[in-house]
Amino acid sequence: MDFLSKTLQTLTGSSIPYTLKEEVWHNQIWQLFDAINPKDNSPVSVFQFNGANKQDTYKVLATSSFTNSKLVKYPGLVSIIDYFEVSKEHLYIVTERVKPLSAVLSGSSKDYKVFGINSIANSLEFLNSKCKLVHCNLSVDSVFVSLEGSWKLFGFELMSGVGNMAKNAVSYGRNLIDLPEELVNSQLCNYEASPQTDSYLLGKFIEANVPQWTSPTIKRLTTKFRSRLSLEDFLVKNGPIFDSNIIIRFNEELNDVKVLNSHDKLGFFKHNLAEYLNGDTSVYPEGLIANKLLPELVSQYDQLSRFKPSVNTTPEETTQNQELLSIVLNFILKICMNLPSSEFNTKIVPIIKASFGSNDRSVRLTLLNNLSGYRPMLSNPDLQAIFPKLVVGIQDSNFIIRELTLNAINSIVDVLTDKSVNQDLLKVLAKCQNDPKPSIRTNTIILIIKISGRIYKNSRNNVLITALSKSLKDSFTPCKMAALRGFESLESDFSIDEVCNKILGILATALMDPKSSKVRNESGRLFKVYFNRVESQATNLGDEEDEELEEKEFLAKNGTPNETVKKDVAPGNGGSGSGFGWNLMNKFVSSGVEGQMNNEINKSSSTVNLIATNNSNSARNTPTIASVTHSTEDLTIKDGWNEFDDGWGGVEDEELEKPKPRAAKSTKPVNTRKPISSNRTKTSTLKLGHKEKPVSSLKLNLVDDDQEEGGWGGLDDW
Repeated sequence: MDFLSKTLQTLTGSSIPYTLKEEVWHNQIWQLFDAINPKDNSPVSVFQFNGANKQDTYKVLATSSFTNSKLVKYPGLVSIIDYFEVSKEHLYIVTERVKPLSAVLSGSSKDYKVFGINSIANSLEFLNSKCKLVHCNLSVDSVFVSLEGSWKLFGFELMSGVGNMAKNAVSYGRNLIDLPEELVNSQLCNYEASPQTDSYLLGKFIEANVPQWTSPTIKRLTTKFRSRLSLEDFLVKNGPIFDSNIIIRFNEELNDVKVLNSHDKLGFFKHNLAEYLNGDTSVYPEGLIANKLLPELVSQYDQLSRFKPSVNTTPEETTQNQELLSIVLNFILKICMNLPSSEFNTKIVPIIKASFGSNDRSVRLTLLNNLSGYRPMLSNPDLQAIFPKLVVGIQDSNFIIRELTLNAINSIVDVLTDKSVNQDLLKVLAKCQNDPKPSIRTNTIILIIKISGRIYKNSRNNVLITALSKSLKDSFTPCKMAALRGFESLESDFSIDEVCNKILGILATALMDPKSSKVRNESGRLFKVYFNRVESQATNLGDEEDEELEEKEFLAKNGTPNETVKKDVAPGNGGSGSGFGWNLMNKFVSSGVEGQMNNEINKSSSTVNLIATNNSNSARNTPTIASVTHSTEDLTIKDGWNEFDDGWGGVEDEELEKPKPRAAKSTKPVNTRKPISSNRTKTSTLKLGHKEKPVSSLKLNLVDDDQEEGGWGGLDDW
């Protein structure tokens, strides 16, 4: 196409500010090119006359058409955008995008052809009665079809004023059309342009292109000059035919919708338009819906969305506006599915994005109901931009919106980023598991299973186990079954520790499901699957050769000689191989705890040796057997044992020890905060290395009541 543009510049010595594309039609005078307006990339057509190799006759006709096309503007005529007279031999007429009628006639329905005839007859009648002009050039080559599918009149080479001398029609008409008898037999001096000429040409045009239409009025268009039917009478007599044509009715109502009030608009979009579109839309011409109805709907939607109630606005007007807004949006979303992707992105995507931000519940419902239709036409960035507005619907109080929103998320989740899935979607799904509607809870767990591979690894299994276990405890059986299917499909993702510590227990609870045998049977089958996995893993684990290895390691770590450890933990010493025999109990005895139980242990353990070390010279001394006496008053021993509360002395000591006579209470006031007097230090017969115990610097004046409390003091002290 750049080559074509350069060629045109070479031929004309200049260029027009439009980008010419391919040639789509030509006749003896004009070449028709598709073109683009570079200002807004809108499609246009360019009629080019190149008179370099043309006869002078065609130069005259081209100049006449170039001049006459500037005289009249009417919806039934091709709309002119611009003119360029580069030279006497190079003329350009820029129009709306059109194509020749010959390109659409074959295969068109009778209704569509009648619709076209009606449009051409009205355009000719307008020229005759309102403009006092006679076209004189009606043929297939002078009719073009717009993007909307409407037939439009062009070819003004022979047009003359009514009553004027039709010089071009008489001199050059035979080169273009099938001349009527008045032109064939007339001389230039005695023919005046008459509307009957257009009536004749219309009759011939109908006979050639709509042979199915056999109305008697058509024959009257081609009779003798004086008895011909005028175009006005033709339209009136065929009024019932035109009124019954669905395309004509639809087109006329679309033309009038701009001037309707809000109440009438609501009636048209709610009832009339629905009736037109619910039937067979293939009867409408190509482009009527996409290029005429859709732009009108978009325009109406823009006006309605800018509506802001004022002080004088009634509640009925506000309600009508909201209802009309959702109805118009519904039609937009249904029609846009047949648009080219470029038009969809420029015209429809902005509407969809803006509508998702609306607080109107009916608008959101309309978007969600039609999502499956326009979803394939949205790009991934568009869907990602819509998601934050879409997910808000999960919090709606209307369960229909919540459920449709969840279904919509399911349809676009594949294009969401991992960040959106983990930071936004999972939070929403966690709330959905508590939804009062059972189907929403079921679809939620299905969606969680679907996105399981997108969840961050560091939290994936915790999230999945929590979600699946919650759904397995749900009261709705399909929700439980969905959770069980999740456990089955994700079985390989869980570690053996997670299986043992969490999943087996979860599945075990479902084995006794009180409502459904399906749940019990399925959970039983899955329990066996997981349990078999555990058993298979367990066979690969080795046996511990030394069952008391840990005990030995502990004693070795705490400084006990190896030979003594072996002797102390020998099964024979304690009477069992468990490692918890008299040797271990003997360590408890060394803690200095008094009581009947301790005394009995000491009496029965005549073979037990207590190991002690003398820390005075850092040398080991010979172990000695010592008896144990202990007083609960000693708070100064710093061997670490008296500071350890094993939780046992509070109950068992009281049960095992015999009650002692209570000493007389001192009459002095109790002062537990005073240090213990040095003359009350206790001596112990337990000699571990003959280490002299330092005298405590604390002088606590304890009374006898403290001994009864086990050394914890009174409650008042706390």
